[in-house]
Formats: sequence, C-alpha cells, structure tokens
Amino acid sequence: MGRANAGAGDLDPQFGNGGKVITPLGFGDRVTCLAFQSDGKIIAAGASASRGIYYASDFALVRYQADGSLDLSFGFGGRVITDFLGDEDYVNAVALQRDGKIVVAGRGREGATIYFGLARYNTEGSLDATFGSGGRLLTSFFGYGDDALAMAIQPDGKIIAGGRTFTGPTDVDFGLARYNTNGTLDATFGSGGKVHTDFGNYDLITAMAIQPDGKIVAGGDTTNKDTNTDFALARYNKDGSLDSSFGSGGKVVTDFFRQPDSVAALALQPDGKIVLAGDVSTDASPHDDAGGFGLARYNNDGSLDSTFGSGGKVITEGELIAAHAVVIQPNGKIIAAGLAIHNRSDGDFALARYNSNGSLDPGFGSGGIVTTDFTPSDQAFALGLQSNGKVVAGGSVYDVTKGSGFALARYDFGDIITKSYDMHVQNDTCVLKLDSATGDYSFTDCASGFTLEGVGKIKIRGCKLTLHDASEDRDVWVKVNVCTHTGKTVIELVSQVMSYSFKDGDITASVSPCR
Repeated sequence: MGRANAGAGDLDPQFGNGGKVITPLGFGDRVTCLAFQSDGKIIAAGASASRGIYYASDFALVRYQADGSLDLSFGFGGRVITDFLGDEDYVNAVALQRDGKIVVAGRGREGATIYFGLARYNTEGSLDATFGSGGRLLTSFFGYGDDALAMAIQPDGKIIAGGRTFTGPTDVDFGLARYNTNGTLDATFGSGGKVHTDFGNYDLITAMAIQPDGKIVAGGDTTNKDTNTDFALARYNKDGSLDSSFGSGGKVVTDFFRQPDSVAALALQPDGKIVLAGDVSTDASPHDDAGGFGLARYNNDGSLDSTFGSGGKVITEGELIAAHAVVIQPNGKIIAAGLAIHNRSDGDFALARYNSNGSLDPGFGSGGIVTTDFTPSDQAFALGLQSNGKVVAGGSVYDVTKGSGFALARYDFGDIITKSYDMHVQNDTCVLKLDSATGDYSFTDCASGFTLEGVGKIKIRGCKLTLHDASEDRDVWVKVNVCTHTGKTVIELVSQVMSYSFKDGDITASVSPCR
C-alpha cells in the first residue's frame, strides 16, 4: 500500500490487526454496507450462506467495537443471521434509526419469486417484533420479481427502499417503496406506497439519498441498444412523483464511452451537488477488464457540473476496475472504494481520493490511490466516514484454504483536523456545534446526514453570545444565553431554498453527534 504525507491513507494500527479485520461467518461472506453508531461501534451488513451453495445465503450482520473487536453484546458473539423463506436472501443497505434500532433492506427469495426484503433489529440484535411480521417484511410490486438495492430513512422515521421491479416478464423499472415506522406501506406515497419509473428496457436503483428539503435522489442503471448501460438518475418529490425541475421530467441519463457503465453509489455534497460513482468501460471489448472507477457530478438541477473532471465526468483506470462506494469528506474531497486487479488475478481493496475538481489527490496514498491486500481475492463494497475523520471500508475476502469472511479496513487521514466545540444546540433531528472562541461551527441534519461547516463572527455581550455567518449560499444565526443555558439556531441555505430553525433548553459542552 502506498504511503502519503501525514499518514493520509495509511492503515490505522489501532484497528484490528494492523488496520484490518476478517470475520468468517459461513460461505460467500460479503459486507455490502456499513453504519456507524454514535458510541463508535460499527455495524457491517451483507450476506452469508450456511452451506456452500449460492442460494442458501441469509441476511448477515456483525457489530464491532471501535477497535475492530467483535461486540459480544450483539446477537450471538457479535453476529446475527436472518433467514426469510429458506432461499437466497442478502442485505444491500443498512441505516440507523434515531432510537438506535437497525434497519436493513435487500433481497428476500422463495424459489423463483424475489421480493423487497426488509428487517429491523433492536439494539442488541434481536428482531423487532413491532416491525412487519416478527421484524421482517416482504414487498412485491407486480408479481414478477423485485430486489431492494438501496434504502434511506426520512426525518419523520419513514423508510424508503429502492431497487428494481419487474413490471412484466422482461421489463424492469426503478422501484421505490415507502414504509411507515411499523413496516406497513405508506399509502400517501405513489400508488399504495409504491413507485416505478421507466427509463428504457432494464432499469434499476442501486443508490439513493434524501435531500435536506425532503426530495429523494435515486441513482442506478438504464439499458438501451445504442449505448449499452448508462448512469441513470432520478429525483422525486416527497409524494413519490417525479420532480419536473430536475433533468428531463425528473430523469437524467449519462453515457461515458458508449460502453457498459453502471452506478453503485451516490453521495450528496453540502452545496446540493450530487456525486455518482460506479464502473465505466472504456474499451471496445468491455469483458477484457477494461473498466475503471467512474464518477459523475451533477448540479442541483440535474445538469452535469462542468467544474468537475471533464464535462462533469471522471474516469480512473489502470489497476482500478470498479467503484462500489463513495463518501464526501468535510474538506470537500471525494473518496471512492472498490476493486483493484493486479496482474489480472489478484484482487484488492482499492480507494481513490479526488479533489473537489475531480483530479486525483496526490497527498493520498500513491498518486491518490491506496490498495489493501487481505487474501488472494479481495474487494471493497462499502465505505463510511467516522466522526473522527477515519474511513472504514468493508467488503469480501476469499482464500481457497481459509474460505471467505467479512472484511473491514480502517484508514488514518493525517490531513483531517478534528475541531473541538465547547457548546451545541440540538433537537430531535438536528445538531449545531460551535466553538465560542473561534466561531467554527458544524451543523448536521441527523436524519439525512446532511452537514454544513463554516466559520462565523462571534459577538459576546454579557450572557449573550451571537454567531453569524452570511454569504451567497447561506445565512447562519446562533444565539446563546450562556447564563441560562438556552439558545436557538436559524439556518437558511439560499442555494437550496431551504431553512432550519430550532432551539433547545440545554446548551452544554457535552457534544453528542445525533441522538
């Protein structure tokens, strides 16, 4: 693995064994998604099979302590396995509710019939009996087969799952379903809680997020005869209707080289721009390992962002084959993770970091790229940014003698400076932390994950402290009475026509990420 200045991209020696953790579960073990608790614990979710056949896989979750050791208070020895109908089940997305319960979405299968499969777990790993049927639920759209590949939780606690739905024997559309907090379909969304969107012949959602204004952004693939598979992006209003102000009637299609391109991940920037990451083929023979990391960035209206890469698109080739996950760091840099192939046989975890303009960051790893070897066959499918600035990648490993396992790697970022804050204003959905000496502040919408950081002007008169930060894209006011420990916050995001206003009666130095 390449080494960078100040340790940016180095494995974290305080995590697992030299920065790496392998947890064998069964057969075909794979981490597909990650979630991070406020206490530093890490939840890895994906699939594991009880025997060496593909269709025997089940939902699999493992919880780790902050140091990478198994959390023995979770499930059975840190592990939870959930079967639906005896056939192929696996998790594609995981999210945490405000009460700490864990929601996962993926595939539930019975023979040839495939469903959206969701499950909810209590904090110690038991199925939550108040959700669906005994903690599990299955959703069918048209009876031809469905698969949940992405999920997000709204600020009001409702759950949105996205993926693919067969509208007929051969036609596949973007599929979305919204659920109430008890797992029943939300009749106020689409038609009976379900929405399907047709781009072409074969369309599917692989990633999604909820904007601070409540609109739903879904990224995935669409297939057509002219350019094979292309990046597809759609934005929906809160009721499930397409947002006509986005792209063409709510939809955007992006082709790179008239070869197969596929989306695996989506991230929202604080300025409202949307980043898609996936696999882009650049050669006339797409089956000859000719793919690379492909990223595209879009403005808030769905147009490609011309300030990013070449016309809004970036391709990184060489040993990098496919990007499966993406995160945005607080400093605006973008990290994508996926697969690197060495000598056309040895697969490794691969991370690439990009500057905000799409160029590779030379201060990260070797020329902007870090690869991590576990076994002869490794691949990263998930990526997450912890509150301390460290990055965790999750995926699969396989050795012919040792078998498979959940795999995690954690990386240090020596260029990330963790700010300290001495007070915060917080309610059930938002938290704003501030440094009363420097004016640094950090705002988080706990439900969507939207963050906003900046530096405001501080004024102190007696017990009253005021922070103000005004610019073209924002107007932030924080007023705190340090004697009575009361305060309020008003945030207006001009560029996104959104605002937050909240107050709390407990202004303390005890900073809580999101409760």
